Amino acid sequence: MSTAVSNTLSGARPTSRSTDIRAPDILAINIEDVVNASKPPGSKTDVAKLEAEVNYLRRTIKDVKSQRWNVLPVRDTIHHMIFGQPYTLEPYKSKEQKLQLIDEAIKCHDGDTIIMVVLFLRDTVRPSIFNLELIQRPLAIAHYVSYLKQAGDTAKLMDVYGMLARSEDAAMLKFKQAILVKDPEKKSKTLEACKQAHFDSEPSLSDEARLIQEQIIAISQQLAVEVSQYKPYENIYIYIYIYIYILIISTKRRKKWWCS
Repeated sequence: MSTAVSNTLSGARPTSRSTDIRAPDILAINIEDVVNASKPPGSKTDVAKLEAEVNYLRRTIKDVKSQRWNVLPVRDTIHHMIFGQPYTLEPYKSKEQKLQLIDEAIKCHDGDTIIMVVLFLRDTVRPSIFNLELIQRPLAIAHYVSYLKQAGDTAKLMDVYGMLARSEDAAMLKFKQAILVKDPEKKSKTLEACKQAHFDSEPSLSDEARLIQEQIIAISQQLAVEVSQYKPYENIYIYIYIYIYILIISTKRRKKWWCS
């Protein structure tokens, strides 16, 4: 037996001067190089952008927290609202400060800002004060009415029309609601109630009241025609039911007669 074979069988490592095979030195590779090589191109830029956005959000939150209880000048707050910068209306507690806000918003002629300040005023003062101050500011009323129409807030819109004594607008709003009723019988009753409440008491709406009355009459006539057209078919169904009932009874009697 050769020396190489005997060494192998005895557990010793075979020695060979002619062959020297070594495993690659993997541990010599830098781990950071491997990680960087696996990143897609531009990933460092993306991370930098995310870090910049996070830092901006942190600064914004910090500014909002610091300004929450600091009363800024009214003009500065309105400018923040217009240009989409962080703002808060909570520090403005007195009625005078709130009125300064709405007056400054009106000066800037920015509709969204006017609406936000009007809603803030509505939610933080008594309704009587809100109505009294709003009625003195036509531009604010115009934006507020437009906002209520878009929001579909009929109840508050009727309150504004009542406050401004705009009875014609209130009547037409109720009329639009009445004609949207699907059921003809309910529509007729709703139109009648609308006419009595909003049109009959207004001499300027006498022509509209007459047209509504004609519409009510037309709906009533339509209902009468539909009922008269339905009754013959209703009688046919009754006749068919009676015929089937008689046929079943007679069939049972025949079976009983044959069995007996």
